[in-house]
Amino acid sequence: MKIWKLVSGIISIVLSIPMLIFSCALGFAYSLGAQGYEPTNVAAGLTAALFILAAGITSAATSFKAHGNLALLILNAIAALLCFVYFSFYLLFFGLWAAVCAILAIIMLIYPPKIEPKKPVNEVNTFFMIDDSMENLIPCGYQISVKMTKTIESGQIGVFEYNGETLIRQIVYNDEYAILEPVNKTFPKIKIEANNIHNLKTLGVVIETRKKLDFEK
Repeated sequence: MKIWKLVSGIISIVLSIPMLIFSCALGFAYSLGAQGYEPTNVAAGLTAALFILAAGITSAATSFKAHGNLALLILNAIAALLCFVYFSFYLLFFGLWAAVCAILAIIMLIYPPKIEPKKPVNEVNTFFMIDDSMENLIPCGYQISVKMTKTIESGQIGVFEYNGETLIRQIVYNDEYAILEPVNKTFPKIKIEANNIHNLKTLGVVIETRKKLDFEK
């Protein structure tokens, strides 16, 4: 239905142009005394063309959105009604097209397309290990790829902010406390009680490490 709204919108816009031109030409011919068309037919054709044009623009603009179907129904229904009430040969085709679009708008109102929510995309940022706290596992100077997320499982290595300091540590936690553990035992473990856990901010999870080359800056 999304593709249909786009395609039908383009078709409606294209069809409305010759309809407008023909209606204006008939009006001009009638003003010069030509016979065969009533002024009400000409006015109906001109008005219907404007409604079809408005419906086409609305359909194309809302082609990948769930809303706009009620407006399409109203615009196309009015255009079709004008074409059929003030019937003439050249209005028949445009009236049928508007009627088809109105019927499909009703179907889309009854059975609206399902819009799947966008899945959040986890951004990956680069950090650098600036101390020896994770030595042997992540040596100082190594480049670290971090998936930015606010959630982390116990046992994972992540990047954290705590008391104004950015730390790369393995986190272990339970219901009572969390511990930021270094691999290098010369660095202290940081134990954070449950009542102080709000001061710990998780920036992301380490997903890859690699040695920084000499020519990289």
